[in-house]
Amino acid sequence: MKPGSVGCRESYRQREAGKGGLRDVVFSWSGWFRLGNQYRKEWSMIWKDVVAGFVISGFVIVFVPQSVWDALFLAGEGILASAENAVMGVAVAVISFVGSIGNVPFAVALWTGGVSFAGVIAFVYSDLITIPVLNVYRKYYGWKVMLYIFAVFFVTMAVSGFLMEELFSVLGIIPEVVSSQSATEQEYFSLNYTFWLNLLAVGLSAFLYWTYRTKPKGPYRDPVCGMLVPEDAEPVIVDGETYRFCSKRCRNRFQRDPARYRSARPSAG
Repeated sequence: MKPGSVGCRESYRQREAGKGGLRDVVFSWSGWFRLGNQYRKEWSMIWKDVVAGFVISGFVIVFVPQSVWDALFLAGEGILASAENAVMGVAVAVISFVGSIGNVPFAVALWTGGVSFAGVIAFVYSDLITIPVLNVYRKYYGWKVMLYIFAVFFVTMAVSGFLMEELFSVLGIIPEVVSSQSATEQEYFSLNYTFWLNLLAVGLSAFLYWTYRTKPKGPYRDPVCGMLVPEDAEPVIVDGETYRFCSKRCRNRFQRDPARYRSARPSAG
């Protein structure tokens, strides 16, 4: 197998390098490299959504007056208010243009604005029917199918948000609103558990990015997973040809069936 592009080749090598059990991944650098690279790729896909969500929610929290939320969402704890909030939560999601994980900070803005739990949950569920996503459906499937998908998703998400609030209400676990203070009155920094969790997340992110950036390099290539390995890696000599490996797992796989991997070039060139 010879993948055509550099990206495809690297993905293939990382997939091969990550095979095995948890112990194989934890005790091999190839496993940590694959984890770090996957973490980087996931963030590269969602960082724009996250930034957009925080920017939009910041403007919403500061500049949208409370009277707007009062006009859109019914207040109270009855079934009618919960149902209306769920429907409006989906409607706001459709026109807000915030999809994926970016709708989470926007949901916080709705939550602090007094929207019910049903409305917030329905809003979070509705990232698959924002206007840009609906436009993609239209291009691929046509107007009829797009409208059908929109109707099914709209009803499903609104009903799900409504049922979630009713279930949580019966169980008595609906969370309280974080704060009733305005944006200018709230305290945004304190040494509490969230600070230490954020610090841990930043440290873990830095470590995973470092594992990706400091991937093994050298003049040899692991014939099993394709990783570059240095000269001091433990060698295996077969018919006068020297092979080096990124981990014991790859070396053991090679030794069990050398003929399968000997067609790979031992040198990085």
